[in-house]
Amino acid sequence: MNNLNADRLLYFLELSRTLHVGRTAVILSISKGALSQAMSLLEEELGVLLFDRVGRRLVLTDKGALLKSLAEQLKDQLDTIHSAIASSSRRVPQRFTIGVTHGLEHLTQVKSLLGWLTQLAPGSQLEYRALRSSEVFTGVLERELNFGICFEPQSHPQVEKEIYFESPVEIYVAQSLKKRWPKDSKKQKIWLSTLPFAAARAGQGIENCERPPPLVKVGLCTQDPQLVFDSYAVALEWLKQGHGWALLPSQALQGALLKSLHHLNASWLPEIFTRVCLIHHRREKVPAFYSGKIGI
Repeated sequence: MNNLNADRLLYFLELSRTLHVGRTAVILSISKGALSQAMSLLEEELGVLLFDRVGRRLVLTDKGALLKSLAEQLKDQLDTIHSAIASSSRRVPQRFTIGVTHGLEHLTQVKSLLGWLTQLAPGSQLEYRALRSSEVFTGVLERELNFGICFEPQSHPQVEKEIYFESPVEIYVAQSLKKRWPKDSKKQKIWLSTLPFAAARAGQGIENCERPPPLVKVGLCTQDPQLVFDSYAVALEWLKQGHGWALLPSQALQGALLKSLHHLNASWLPEIFTRVCLIHHRREKVPAFYSGKIGI
């Protein structure tokens, strides 16, 4: 009881409201197996059965209903405490540390946001660190960063995220492969499907990064990727060696980098977008000027 896991309690609260494992897993962005395991561990921690099944329906036991009531009260109390502390002081923190995914710091939208923070928080120091998306997420989760700007991460109950903008992602190959690109659309599909491809690791803002559904529908990404990357520098080096193709967000790539690559353009290729998000820890105080500007 003294070591009751807060994440599992939040998972329980959501499941107690929906009484549907699949729906709750989608809301929390975790697998059904992970949710079921978390509930088993919570029941083990408490030493009671929280859920039961009546036919195919999931229902709360008496102990489960009691825990739901207590957990809701606890959450309301915590929200009240956070609101009271936030409203008791209008002082803006003197230092902001923001993690930004490599490449995104060059985008107009991100420069504008950093500019807003500088202008609207006079006297405060603004430090930003160029990191991988996974490092931005971890830094926010562990509260080493006040805020993060990264490709959409997987959901976590302790991290709040707001979609800032969407960016198109496109297929790139090395310039050396450009001349081999067929003119006929059917031959284009066959040619691409025979080439190895590099895929972004989960957490890069693209749904099912390693096998994006829109590409699977047109016959691509049917095999496992030859390279799974979480750094665009790794992907670019792999591409420049003429290994195959990769799906990359064009806005995050600088002109000098693109000179060694060729963007494949064809009417049959689907449009795919990646989401860039602003994230912060749910217990991190969000200054009024920040929330007013970006709509959190």
